[in-house]
Amino acid sequence: TPEMVIDLPYHILQRPSFMAFGVTTLSIKLPSIMLGVATALGIFLLVRTWFRRNVAVLTTIIATTTTQFLFLVQDGTPAIMFSFLTVWILFAATYVTRKKLFSTLWKVVAGVLMAASLYTPLGIYLVLAVMTTIFFHPHIRHIVTHFARPRLIIAILLGILSTAPLIYASILNHHVALSLIGIPDGALDMKQNLHDVGLSLFGFNAASNSYLLRPVYSLGLLLLMAVGVYKLLTYKYTARSYITLTLGLLMVPLVLLNPTEVSNLFPLAVLMIALGIATLITDWYKLFPRNPYARVAGMVPLGILVGGIVFSGILRYMNNYEYNQDVLKDYSSDLKIVQSELVRQQA
Repeated sequence: TPEMVIDLPYHILQRPSFMAFGVTTLSIKLPSIMLGVATALGIFLLVRTWFRRNVAVLTTIIATTTTQFLFLVQDGTPAIMFSFLTVWILFAATYVTRKKLFSTLWKVVAGVLMAASLYTPLGIYLVLAVMTTIFFHPHIRHIVTHFARPRLIIAILLGILSTAPLIYASILNHHVALSLIGIPDGALDMKQNLHDVGLSLFGFNAASNSYLLRPVYSLGLLLLMAVGVYKLLTYKYTARSYITLTLGLLMVPLVLLNPTEVSNLFPLAVLMIALGIATLITDWYKLFPRNPYARVAGMVPLGILVGGIVFSGILRYMNNYEYNQDVLKDYSSDLKIVQSELVRQQA
């Protein structure tokens, strides 16, 4: 059916898993686990490219132990695709503009990933953020204008060709295109959407009525992200800041329109965590530019902060997992009672 093109790359990846292991819990979740591992690797590589290695290590540890990431990895749904594509598109695009070695390879990788993102809900805005940066950032525009014209034309034609199934499916069923660009079905209740997103991000005392824990990020993480947001707004002229701001300006309104897509803010959260950690380390070094002992001593409170955030993320996830298991047991018990009653009535 036309709807099957939505999240097509994920389902293509899931098909070999079904063929190898049958339809089991492992085969259902294996693509999400593989993409989660690839996302964690992409986070490290991207942050190491944009910042320093120590920032990349700390950011990766924090990001991969958040409740949000642990949930996405084991969910067994295409929800992990947006984070995977965002991280690797940004990394590939960075290498296209910085590295002369294997530049053609990275151009191909970036093009393939952007084509795949068109099949993912809200993924078109990743492409739009990259295109906006190319057109409006002077340095990136200068680099792109010096690409070989024949290769660029071939790449554009291949990109258009790769969207042929998507265009055909959208013609058959216009709801496919609406789902991919984030236009919700039915009436729009903006007040309720704001309430839901607010609870998902800041509802520390709110009872969760879904399988996703609220809030999705702990208080310590939110404070660290707030530092990153402040720093981003003060240094908004670099290419990495430009594309991050553009992506944020696109994604925040879309999440407000689609509260169920709040997990798509995870890549932005990771970048803000990295920027927050880099700011804390840099500002501490500025206080003691020539004192190595003070620099080492400053790592102690930072280590305590990171350790607390990691422990909090894992603990929150485990508590939520145990709660869900208890709910499933109660549901199974009720289901068995209903089944027994139906058998008795039929007898």
